Amino acid sequence: MAIQFCDDCGDTLPVSVESSVKCDCCGSVNQNVLLSQVQVSTTTKARSKLRDKLNSNVQVVTAEDAKGSQQRTDKNCPKCDKQDLIFTQAQLRSADEGTTLFYYCLSCSHRFVENN
Repeated sequence: MAIQFCDDCGDTLPVSVESSVKCDCCGSVNQNVLLSQVQVSTTTKARSKLRDKLNSNVQVVTAEDAKGSQQRTDKNCPKCDKQDLIFTQAQLRSADEGTTLFYYCLSCSHRFVENN
């Protein structure tokens, strides 16, 4: 069985055989589109925690953002095996997971990434 939503408030409309359906929540009258076909209807007017989460801001990290945050490490380069690495870190995954480390070898210019 298909569900129809109110165009004004987003609440579910009662099932009806009439050509128009009155919303029990806000009282607005909506056209009954379920009489002739099955249709999925959505609204962006009603507040929804799920919709807010899906439309959340995404952090964009650029090389310019990472400038000045580079640190040296005693880790060896996997390509040249020298201990001449700098790194920077960014939180690219969810907050309950570790940061992502971006390494750069000053000797051979090798770059690699490691999830912390």
